[in-house]
Amino acid sequence: MCILICLFANALAFASAANRTITGVVISGEDNEPLIGASVYVNADDLKKAGASQTSLGTITDMDGKFSISIPEKVTRLHCSYIGFEEQNIVLQAGKDTYRIVLQASSHTLGDVVVTGYQELERRKLTAAIAKVDVTDGMVGAAKSIDQALRQLPVHQELLHVFVFVVQLH
Repeated sequence: MCILICLFANALAFASAANRTITGVVISGEDNEPLIGASVYVNADDLKKAGASQTSLGTITDMDGKFSISIPEKVTRLHCSYIGFEEQNIVLQAGKDTYRIVLQASSHTLGDVVVTGYQELERRKLTAAIAKVDVTDGMVGAAKSIDQALRQLPVHQELLHVFVFVVQLH
């Protein structure tokens, strides 16, 4: 009798912890190219509503824009975000486990730059994306700091902040 009760309790625990695997691909709405490294996740509030013990759950897309995420059965929404694109909420449908998510480019532009660090680094050891900004003495003018000088560069003024780590390559 004790064995039957234990088996029944395990079956209930397994049923309440049922997960489903959602797979799909995230692509750009501009050129239909896959987005590498896009975030696909379940919001903490949705996890709480589903009765999950986790406080966070997510994954990122691979080199082909594909993802796979195991979520609690009661979760009804996924979120997808990528830098430079509008975040999208995906309402999950019963019986559908494969999704094609198309993210649209964001209309926000960058306006302010804040320098947060400086480092010298050999070019062959650099693994990050970089951009070089040529600032001449004429552009610097009366600026007292590098961030003031960068603010004088011609950019669209619908503001977002971007943080820059200055690297001197040699």
